Amino acid sequence: MAATQKLCTSIPRFRFPGFSEDWKLRPVREMLKLAVRPFKMLDDETYSLLTVRRENRGIARRGFYKGQKVLVKSQFLVSTDDFVISKRQIVHRACGLVPDELDGSIVSNEYNVFRPSSETCITFFDFFCHRPEMEHQFFLSCVGVHLEKMLFRTNDWLKRQFYFPTLPEQRKISDFLTAVDGRISQLTEKKALLEKYKKGVMQQLFSQAIRFKDDHGNDFPDWEEKKLGEACSFIKDGTHGTHPDDDTSDYLLLSAKNIKNGKVTLDQTDRRISEKEYGSIYKNYALERGDILLTVVGTIGRVAIYKDEAKIAFQRSVAFLRFDEDSPNFMYQQFCHEFFQKALLRRQVTSAQPGIYLGDIAKISVFFPCADEQTKIANFLSAIDRKIESVATQITETQTFKRGLLQQMFV
Repeated sequence: MAATQKLCTSIPRFRFPGFSEDWKLRPVREMLKLAVRPFKMLDDETYSLLTVRRENRGIARRGFYKGQKVLVKSQFLVSTDDFVISKRQIVHRACGLVPDELDGSIVSNEYNVFRPSSETCITFFDFFCHRPEMEHQFFLSCVGVHLEKMLFRTNDWLKRQFYFPTLPEQRKISDFLTAVDGRISQLTEKKALLEKYKKGVMQQLFSQAIRFKDDHGNDFPDWEEKKLGEACSFIKDGTHGTHPDDDTSDYLLLSAKNIKNGKVTLDQTDRRISEKEYGSIYKNYALERGDILLTVVGTIGRVAIYKDEAKIAFQRSVAFLRFDEDSPNFMYQQFCHEFFQKALLRRQVTSAQPGIYLGDIAKISVFFPCADEQTKIANFLSAIDRKIESVATQITETQTFKRGLLQQMFV
């Protein structure tokens, strides 16, 4: 792909070789045609009912309807490559392209259904509409006060003008972005398969259906079962105190939201407290490398290993557990396992928000192989985690690459 200096608003920054024409300013009505197709339901036929995904680009099957269970006049037939726009959701994600597998489905009259003109590649138009810049453009074609109840003015939208390339260039851009989407889908599927594989392996390992051998091929000793309160040398939660913010400080006061994907994550919105307040929290104890961090208020059951992250303290929504003679990596994996997560949820107390008492955590039973078997199990599962994390990184990088393309390949 060749880079081109953006000299005016009718030329994108990045273009494929062979295309040099300025993009033309055209109204949407030259690109799309409103396609209202009411139809008659048959009593013995079942139809897929579609909806637009709010979170992600595209549409999805919401459910099924059969025969005269719905009013005929309130439903419209859609075909492959129809472009559907919600009349009630203003955000640009409230539109989508009907894929092959949903051909012949129906949508309610809460949606507009469009067909491409002879000069429009509909997949190009779909990518065009899902750029972040288009959210404001959709907003301008809506009326109302409440965001979720604003009415989309179809005629106003059709009059709006944007820069579009020729049909061959539309197809070239569409094919390239579709290939990028395909790569993201492949990586997402690979990650899901690795996660499923790990879940199955964990079930086998922690039920002891499969066991490791020692380096000489001999069986390891039987596992011990203990209550967490007996096994831990230290169980505590974060500060219950009130600590004033200090935006100039390097000391952070974190909460359960900072425990994600097995790590302590930081961002610019995290609270900062003074060195004096930080010292008051750790007056009677200090976190040590290898302590298990467990979220116990709000979102229960997220786990991470403390790794000497500098200058951080936690609110009461995070508990700390220390195992002096056991592998923190093994305990981390056991805490992530389904049986432990279910044990937490059975003991949670729901008031203003879900929570679990430290005394109830101490009553949960966990298993302890010998140190060498703990290491083998932890190393095996950690290797899978690294593969999952590597694929997740590739997904993020490809999504970032795509966002850059959407900014540079359109006017």
